[in-house]
Amino acid sequence: MGSITLVSSRLAVFALVALNSTVAPSAVAGTAQDETLRVSTELVMVDVVVTDQNGPVRGLAREDFAVFDTGRRQELAVFEVVSGQTEDVVALPAGVVSNRRDWQGAVPNSATIILIDRMNTPTSDQTFLNTMLVDFMQDFDQTGRLGLYELGNEFRIVHDFTRNPQELVRLVGEMEPEQSLALESSDSLGGFEAGLNSAGVDRGLVEFRDRNAGLVAFEGRFSRLSGDYFLENRVQRTLQALEVIARRIEGLPGRKNLVWLSGRFPFAFYPRRQTDLAEEVELSTLLWMERVGHLLTANNIAVYPVDVRGPATTDDDAYLRGVMQSIADMTGGRGTYGTNNVAQAIGEAVADTELTYSLGFYPSEAGENGSFRTIDVEVAGRTGVNAQHRPGYFAFQDPESATLPDLAEVLASPLDATSIGLAGRAGAAPDSQEGYRLMVLIDMNDVALTEADGRRVGALDFAALFESADDGTVAVLPSEVLPVNLTEDGYQSALGTGFLFQKVVDTEGQTGRFRVVVVDRGTGAAGSMWIPAGRD
Repeated sequence: MGSITLVSSRLAVFALVALNSTVAPSAVAGTAQDETLRVSTELVMVDVVVTDQNGPVRGLAREDFAVFDTGRRQELAVFEVVSGQTEDVVALPAGVVSNRRDWQGAVPNSATIILIDRMNTPTSDQTFLNTMLVDFMQDFDQTGRLGLYELGNEFRIVHDFTRNPQELVRLVGEMEPEQSLALESSDSLGGFEAGLNSAGVDRGLVEFRDRNAGLVAFEGRFSRLSGDYFLENRVQRTLQALEVIARRIEGLPGRKNLVWLSGRFPFAFYPRRQTDLAEEVELSTLLWMERVGHLLTANNIAVYPVDVRGPATTDDDAYLRGVMQSIADMTGGRGTYGTNNVAQAIGEAVADTELTYSLGFYPSEAGENGSFRTIDVEVAGRTGVNAQHRPGYFAFQDPESATLPDLAEVLASPLDATSIGLAGRAGAAPDSQEGYRLMVLIDMNDVALTEADGRRVGALDFAALFESADDGTVAVLPSEVLPVNLTEDGYQSALGTGFLFQKVVDTEGQTGRFRVVVVDRGTGAAGSMWIPAGRD
């Protein structure tokens, strides 16, 4: 494929109808301005699931909740009741796609991702996992949004969000166990995961080494180094998958659950407290663990770790239970350990999306940069209720010290990022039959701007690539910085209509699809999506 030539580039604020004359402004861009006029990264949101013995507790109001930040009660700035059974549906016109709305034009009010983790699960336990997953799908009642991803030798999308359980039953029924060489090779003699995995290690060799320790000292050291290498490899690949999934659902409203089906959980999100792990992986990997933990908690993504080995009574149970509980507690999920009913565990996680109370507050006092601050939620005048939520948040970092996502990393991600709402269309270029007019509408409700001399200012990074449908080749367009400098009236208009970026791209007559990424330079929030490019 020849090079892609940039023909023209314009940045301006337009009405949403520029994408398609039949589109109403509310079809893609957000219009709820009353809670977004105060642009600040300091708003803390906490999603709360309130249940009693009969299930979700309905009918609660703002005054029924008391929220405490490290023991100090906070004034609620945001209160919203989100039902997983209702959706905001606005049909998208032909050719227009969105990273938040599906092909029917629906924005999910809840999202549950099931991650099938074969890389960290012994092959012998994966057959049981498949059976339990099929059982769940067969009884799935089509409530809530459900996506299914798989982490094995590669990370792949089995099926993105759907309400069609029969399609998922078919796909799960076709799955087969997959041998994890990384798991089998990371069982070193001693160390963080010693004894948790019986696969891949000759126990007779272990006994021989015990009797002849002096003769095989070098071999023992080599085994430990090799095990550490594969352990770090598994940790990094698992972190990458969790981070990609978090970016996929972070911008969606309502309850967001990640059901992590695995036979091994190679880390928790307090890695520096695990001294054995700290000795076996690099510091950069430990910091990556903490960063992913921050990402999950900041975006109210509850993790439900589910042990798929079935009931077990080994000496390692207490350790594994502790790691799983740590993951669940930090994110506001629940751990399921030692059960034959994995399907029930998945169902309970999906049920938690049925009704969510979203509470938001601006902290009355600033915490130390990056420190963890506890959140407590009380429901006044109610007995026998349980308020499930994340236990806290990390105090906001200064922009200079915040770790922002790499633009190329978001561009290459297999899943769309949703922290910034996007809509787009690739139509025939007005003056060329060889290219397309690429139009990307950015939801300004998701962009943090600062006030300077009566104007709203900020900057967005824009990147894109074109993938040819003819031969599969990929051409990356030059990245651009999109400055935003709006009057107050212009800003108010942009909140309702969006911010439209346009450029004409010469593809030399080839059809295919565009991958576009927008990143807010101030906060690191990202939005990405695929836009089909066919002939109109």
